Amino acid sequence: MAHLPEPTVLELVQGLSPLICDTDLYQAHLAIKVGIGLSDSSIPQITQMLMDHMLPSLLNLLQSPLLQGMALQSALEFFTKLIQKGVPFQPLLLQVCDILKSASAAALPKTAISSIAKVVGVLCANAAEADAKATVAAFVSDTQDDSVSDLHRTFALRAIGEIGRRMALSADGLDRTIAACLESSRSEDIKAAASYALGCVCVGNAGQYFGTVLVEIEQTKEKKYLLIQSVKEWISQAIADNKSELVAPYMDQLLTLLFALNADEEEGVRNISGECLGKLALASPSTIIPMMLERAQAGNPVLTAAIVTALRFTVWHAGVEADLVLGPLLQGFLQLLDHPDIAVRKPLLHTVNTIARNKPRFVRESQAVNGSSLLSIVYRETVPNPEHVRTKQIGCFKHKVDDGLELRMAAYECLDTLFDTCIDKIDPNELVVHLVGGLKDDIDVKMLCQLMLLKVIELWSTAAMAQLEDLCAALLKTVQTNTKSDAVPTEIKRNNDCHASALRAIIALRAIDDSAKPMVDMIAALKGSEKTAPRWANAIAGHNSNSNNTVMSP
Repeated sequence: MAHLPEPTVLELVQGLSPLICDTDLYQAHLAIKVGIGLSDSSIPQITQMLMDHMLPSLLNLLQSPLLQGMALQSALEFFTKLIQKGVPFQPLLLQVCDILKSASAAALPKTAISSIAKVVGVLCANAAEADAKATVAAFVSDTQDDSVSDLHRTFALRAIGEIGRRMALSADGLDRTIAACLESSRSEDIKAAASYALGCVCVGNAGQYFGTVLVEIEQTKEKKYLLIQSVKEWISQAIADNKSELVAPYMDQLLTLLFALNADEEEGVRNISGECLGKLALASPSTIIPMMLERAQAGNPVLTAAIVTALRFTVWHAGVEADLVLGPLLQGFLQLLDHPDIAVRKPLLHTVNTIARNKPRFVRESQAVNGSSLLSIVYRETVPNPEHVRTKQIGCFKHKVDDGLELRMAAYECLDTLFDTCIDKIDPNELVVHLVGGLKDDIDVKMLCQLMLLKVIELWSTAAMAQLEDLCAALLKTVQTNTKSDAVPTEIKRNNDCHASALRAIIALRAIDDSAKPMVDMIAALKGSEKTAPRWANAIAGHNSNSNNTVMSP
C-alpha cells in the first residue's frame, strides 16, 4: 500500500470511514487495520487524510458499548500510529477526552469509559515523558476535586490505571490518592475504578505500589474486597501478557496473602482471591499447583472450596507447562468429589465441568475415584437428597430450602458438557434415566434437561423410546403446571419458557413414533384440557412454520 497513487489512497480512506462502526466489529477491525497500513504510504498528506476521514468514525466507535476484542485492539494501534507519525499529543488527547464533555456523556456505558481510558493510556505511553506526567497530574487533580462529577472522577482513575499499566509511574502520593478514593468515595463506580487503577499501576511499578496494597488489606477490613480486586487486576494482566516476571519477586507474599484470604469469612473475598490464586498458579505451576492440592486435602471445607474454585481458573488458562503438572495431580483433586460437605462438591463439579470443556483428555484419562467412575459420581449428584432440605422460619411462616439444588444443577451442567466433549464415555440408557429425574426437578434443572433430551433424541432415539412412558409423564406434568396467582412477571415468563421448552421436546419425541401408547395418551391429554390445548396448538403452529421456512430457504 506504500506505493499506491494519491487519488487511490484518498478514495480508500474515504471508503473506510463508514465501515468503522459497531454494526460489524470484525469489519471495523479490518477497516482500521487497512488505515494503519495506509499510514505508511509515502504520500505527505496521508496522516491528515486519516485524521480528517477515519478519526471521527473512531471517536464515535469508542462510545459504543459493544467495542471489544480485535476491534478495540486495532483502535488502540491506530491511535498509537498517529502519535508515532507526529500528530501533536495534546490536541489529540483533548479530542479523545472531549467525548466525556459532550451532552450525551452522562449516558455513556461503562465499557465506553473503559475504552476511552485505554486510548488515553496508549497515547501517553507513546508521548514524551513530560506530556505523560502532566496528563497524570491533571487526572490526579480531578480525583481530588470534589466539584468534579463522579463520571469524570471515574474516568480519571481508569485513565491513570491505563497509563500506569503501560509505563512506570512514581508514587509521589499517587498510591495515597487512589487509596483515598477507595475509602472516602460514596460512589461504587469510583471505588471500582480506584481498585482497577491500583491494580494497573502495580503492573507498571509493583515495587512502588504493592506494599501499599498489602498494608491496606491488613489494616482495613471494609476495603478488603476492593483491594483484592486490585491484586486480581495485577495478576490477570501479568499472566495475560505472559509477563510472570512481574509477580515472581512477590510470589511468597502473594501466596501467603491468597491462602489466608481463601479462608476469609466473606464469600466475595474468597471468590476473588480464589481467582487470583488460580491465575497465579500459571506463573509457577510446578510450585503452586502441588501447594493447592496439599492445602485442599488438609484444609477446612471453606478453604477447600475456595481452592477447588481457584483450580477452575488454572484449568481455564492453562498452557502446556501447567498441563504437565496438572495431569498427574488431577486425581488428587477429584478424590474430593467424595467430600462430605456439599459446599466443596458443588464448586468442584463446576471445576470438573471446566476441565471437561477445556481439557477433555483429562476426563477420558481419569481413573476411578475411590472405586467409582467419574461419570457415576456426577450421576449420583443429580439425585435429590432429603438430607439437603431444611426448614427455615420466616416470621410466622415455615419455608423449605433445598441446599442441594445448586449441586444438582452443577451436576447436570457437567453432564451436558460431557455429552458434548466425551460422548464416547456415556451410556445412552443410563443418561436418559437420569434425565427423567431432572425433568421432575426444579424449573431450572427441568429446562436444562429438556435441552439435553433434544440432543439425546437426535443421536440416540432408541434410548429415548426405551423410557418413553416416564418421559411423557414428566413432560406432561410440566406443561400442566401453572404459576401461582400472585406470581411476579419474571416467574410467569420463566414458567412459559419452560412450557415452550417441554413442548419442543414432546414434538421431537413424537417425530420418532407418534403411534406409541404413551405418546398418544399424552397428546390426547394436552388437547383435552382447556389450559394446555392452546399451548399445544401454538407449539405445533410454530414448529410447522419453522419447518416450512427451513424447506424454503436456499
